[in-house]
Amino acid sequence: MRVVSVIVVLCWCSHVVLVSAAGANSHRSDSSSKGISGVTTQMVSLFSPEEYELDRYAAAMAATEWLRRERDAIIRENTNALAYWYLKATKGDQYTKWMSSPLVTDKSRKAQHNFLMLAGRIITSCDLSISRFNQLTKLVAQDKQLASRVNRQAYLYRVGAELHGDKFLPVEDLREAAKGGRSGRGNGEFSDGANGLSAMALLGQPKKLRLFAKSLREVESLRMEQRRRLMETLEVDELPQGLCMTRMARVSSPIVRRACEQFPLQAAAVVRANGLRTEEFNRLLQRAQKNLVYRYRVLRLVHKLGEQEEGDF
Repeated sequence: MRVVSVIVVLCWCSHVVLVSAAGANSHRSDSSSKGISGVTTQMVSLFSPEEYELDRYAAAMAATEWLRRERDAIIRENTNALAYWYLKATKGDQYTKWMSSPLVTDKSRKAQHNFLMLAGRIITSCDLSISRFNQLTKLVAQDKQLASRVNRQAYLYRVGAELHGDKFLPVEDLREAAKGGRSGRGNGEFSDGANGLSAMALLGQPKKLRLFAKSLREVESLRMEQRRRLMETLEVDELPQGLCMTRMARVSSPIVRRACEQFPLQAAAVVRANGLRTEEFNRLLQRAQKNLVYRYRVLRLVHKLGEQEEGDF
């Protein structure tokens, strides 16, 4: 397989949830999803297709609710009650207040920082940028009726997830993340508490790097085989790019939607078979996407593995 094929999977996998073999994405009202039980479910939406961003905003609010509660609980436990009330009541940027005030303990600062890191991952997984999420927050705050609709939609997402055992994102414990490890802003070394290893540390291990490259090759082979079967089934010569992106679900056929739902589970099985946890694979993938040097290392190893396979024939 050529190296160029693996570049595709580096981009394409960013739209695939590999966090859990049983995990399921939240979908719009006209698309189905499968929960842990394997039963196809339908998510009701209070928003029209033109209000897609508001639906995604509600999903992000629902998915980050547990994080907000964890953060507030940690801060209350480690902050003087009077100081906590004062900081909540005064105006100003919340992040600046909690990170710079002498009234706040180190544990509270770390909890606030980790909340922003984890919530940011969840928001972007809901097909919203952080800047757009902040814009929608201001918009919703100015309209009581809109705020009511968003809150009701978020409630539906929470109830749906609880009923069907679905997970929005990997279960990461904010308390564990707040206990230790460097959490410098934007350094790519944030530990999510899953195994205490950052993406940088994982990529620094030759064995992990090799397993990651091997997984990338096999996941890409799986993707190409899926596309080949779809083209045969649909009797077409080519498929459009971004076929499995959320915004395409509305116009996709049931056959395509079913294939897109199955791929994350199949890819997660490939990753685990190669000795990597899906959380590790996700962090390595993100690092390779953002860091040109590491991406070069990964692609060079992928190319080397390909040459070895060709030499075995």
